[in-house]
Amino acid sequence: MADKKKGPSKIKGRWNYCSFCGKSQDEVHKLIAGTSVFICDECVEM
Repeated sequence: MADKKKGPSKIKGRWNYCSFCGKSQDEVHKLIAGTSVFICDECVEM
């Protein structure tokens, strides 16, 4: 059985990044996904 590694999830072969500040999923606490954009918890707080 293949090992599953934990880490940022991938959608269509791309890492998830905040569409506003550009931080990756592993740089923030939470990344919220929309239909075609992402926003991190830090940008939501601003």
